[in-house]
Amino acid sequence: MTACNYDAAATDAGDCVYADGNCEVCNAEGGVDVLDADGDGVCDGDEVVGCQDMAACNYDAAATDAGDCIYADAGACEVCDGNGGVMVQDADGDGVSDCDEIVGCQDETACNYDATATDAGDCVIADADACEICNAEGGVDVLDADGDGVCDGDEVTGCQDMTSCNYDPAATDAGDCIYADAGACEICDGNGGVEVQDADGDGVTDCDEIEGCQDPMACDYNADATDAGSCDFSCYGCTYASAENFNAGATMDDGSCEFAGCLDPDYTNYNPYATTGGGCTYMPVSGDFNGDGVVQNQDLLDFLLAYGQSGPEWGGVEWIAAACEIVPVPFEDLYTAVDYCEGDAPEYCAELGCTYATALNYDPAATIESGDCQWTGCTDSAAYNFNPLANLDDSTCTYDICPDYNGDGQVQAQDLLIFLLAWGQEYDN
Repeated sequence: MTACNYDAAATDAGDCVYADGNCEVCNAEGGVDVLDADGDGVCDGDEVVGCQDMAACNYDAAATDAGDCIYADAGACEVCDGNGGVMVQDADGDGVSDCDEIVGCQDETACNYDATATDAGDCVIADADACEICNAEGGVDVLDADGDGVCDGDEVTGCQDMTSCNYDPAATDAGDCIYADAGACEICDGNGGVEVQDADGDGVTDCDEIEGCQDPMACDYNADATDAGSCDFSCYGCTYASAENFNAGATMDDGSCEFAGCLDPDYTNYNPYATTGGGCTYMPVSGDFNGDGVVQNQDLLDFLLAYGQSGPEWGGVEWIAAACEIVPVPFEDLYTAVDYCEGDAPEYCAELGCTYATALNYDPAATIESGDCQWTGCTDSAAYNFNPLANLDDSTCTYDICPDYNGDGQVQAQDLLIFLLAWGQEYDN
């Protein structure tokens, strides 16, 4: 009865046809039909329709019969969603697929700001303190052309020399400098410029001013003077008290002094400073060697002790040596030069000085008497060698009588004759 061709009326056994029970079924004719339309060995009733492409998102490993496949479009940034479907990649969830994201700087203050950027990228920021500005390429340019650390826009152009009139301590970049020309009597005016010094406003620069007396009635009137100086209305005359023509009323010496004295060096009273002759004599200043007030025998005996002696030893006789060997103070210790240019107008510097030829400090170039001529010698009237014309003591004063009357360095007959001229002379002691 299980056979497809079972015949209930059969009385004698015949061949039976059986369906295999797998994909075979009995048909109406008593035969067998096979149910595997695609011949894949899977009964049509057992077929499983599904995507058989492993690359598809909905791949079905159990599928025995091909079905539709779903694929992710990488160009559209699609990926399989794990459930057989497709989803668009959007990692940051901003609604823009990862494939469509534009990475760029989203800071509007940055040099490389990108208005189309959907995803944050690196930004380039210009540092104003470092003189940086944005350029057209989205980068940075440094505006410090001279590299001094001061931005070009902050540079201050000005004179950087402290010795100039327009020195600018705020200047960071070198500019023109203005200098005062001292030779042209220029000074800085305090406002960055130069002005010519003209303190009295007379149109003559201070450097060119000539100070001097401008009064024609004064003794020292200077026609070239441009600036008023002191005027001298002094009385001119001889101001040296030892002169014959000393003028007590004179306040300025005019070089006219006359000094009277013996001009002949052969006489005992010869005075080298005398300018006008008078009173030459062989009379000794004194012959009173013993100091008793009268020249007599004892003085002659004292003189004879020195007779025949010569300097500088003078026979070892102390009083003779003390009287005859007198060394004056050296010239440099007596005379001190005076700079008449200091404080005076330059044109008078070469003219002012001692005009007396016999003076120690005689200046042959001087044309105006300075009033400070110096004549050296013994200035003590109590000394035997007192020189009435001397005004500068040279430490030669002696208070003992030198028997060498004629000053030739030895005591001999000529000195004896001079001594005898004083014989019997009385002196007040």
